[in-house]
Amino acid sequence: MKAYFYTSPTIQILPVLYAATPPEQKSFFWEIIAPAFEFTLFIGVVYLIVSCLLIFSSSLKQFFEYQSVHAEDPFWLLWREFGSLTGLGPKKGSTKDFIERVRNRKRHEKITLTVLKHSDDSDLIDVIHDSVGLQVELAGYDNEVEVFESVPDGCRAVHLYWWLEAEVTNGGFHQFFFNKGIDWALMTLEGLKLLKEEKLAQILARAIDVALREEDEQLEYETDNPLALIENYVQAREQSSLPELDSEFYQLRHGDAAVRFIRDHPERFVS
Repeated sequence: MKAYFYTSPTIQILPVLYAATPPEQKSFFWEIIAPAFEFTLFIGVVYLIVSCLLIFSSSLKQFFEYQSVHAEDPFWLLWREFGSLTGLGPKKGSTKDFIERVRNRKRHEKITLTVLKHSDDSDLIDVIHDSVGLQVELAGYDNEVEVFESVPDGCRAVHLYWWLEAEVTNGGFHQFFFNKGIDWALMTLEGLKLLKEEKLAQILARAIDVALREEDEQLEYETDNPLALIENYVQAREQSSLPELDSEFYQLRHGDAAVRFIRDHPERFVS
């Protein structure tokens, strides 16, 4: 079937379509049509039809530009919408739908003005965090510090903010300091100040003070015995005053100030 596709009149139409495409859209045309060569005749024809529509429909082109920022394959969103309407796919908002959206999300090695423009406010922090995380993966986790020094300070601040929220939401400030340590907390504090998350910065500063006062006491619970690790962790948390700050953090962890800062200062995030 693939062989038929390559020799059929369908493929012969491509040069004509390419010639009819405005110069400023030619690269985008090939980004959309190229995957057709990897699929069967049916999928190839679908790509061809959509590519034709892209030439004449500015709204459809805007849709694909927007979706290409959020998913590895823009056609995935079309399938998601179709599947939701027909019942062939997972229901929107379901756990399976969430997993599929995470699986199909696009991670950008570099943040650009286009990426920021086409990212919803609710996704903005995740998009920037994913970008830094991807660069750390590509460079190797042993080179995390070097990556931090190479990315824009805004991206670094957002990445640190994301980890603060993830750790504290999952296990409180005690887990945050247990997993990340004081040095990471100090970098995060500077990041919060940059993002104008002043109230969160004040809470984190208080948490750092508590962690420093309790540092010697907490060291007593450290162990290399994996069987005793969980029990020691629980005991250490019970002796710490850090959990008293958790509820204050939960009430403020909306990221509104950070999102406003990103929108107002995109130059602090673009490589």
